[in-house]
Amino acid sequence: IPIEIVELAAVKAKKHGEIVILNAAPAVPLTDRIRDNVDYLVVNETEAQFYTEISINSIEDAHKAAEVLWEEFHSKIIITLGESGSLYYDGSDYYFEPAKKVKAIETTGAGDSFVGALSYSLINNFSVRETLQFCTAASALTVQGIGAQESMPRLKEIKAFMQNGD
Repeated sequence: IPIEIVELAAVKAKKHGEIVILNAAPAVPLTDRIRDNVDYLVVNETEAQFYTEISINSIEDAHKAAEVLWEEFHSKIIITLGESGSLYYDGSDYYFEPAKKVKAIETTGAGDSFVGALSYSLINNFSVRETLQFCTAASALTVQGIGAQESMPRLKEIKAFMQNGD
């Protein structure tokens, strides 16, 4: 999506009181107008490194990158860490959710399912802990399938996975 369209969408959504989630993938330079209108920034390790110049090799590195991103965006920051899990930072509190141990077949769509689950969680007023657990479960299910759309889990599948762990 052209950056001008991303900017327009973020500004208009914010103007109308909507929550703006930016999944900055792939990482590209962002305008101040985008940064100023984002409520949730979601990036993976590679994208976080692009924006912060911090190589993420540990949870501690992710903490440092989240702090730098928060200083730049002043939004809630989520860094997805693949098979390690995900980290949330809101400028004062961190929350780390370890990934579910599954047999990954293909990672295509894992970020998309994570962000879709984030949207659902926000609409339904989940706590931060519940949100990251839900998003992690959605991603864990996605990587066990083949194809981005075909492997996207349904709500009942996510809920069952969270209850049963499989």
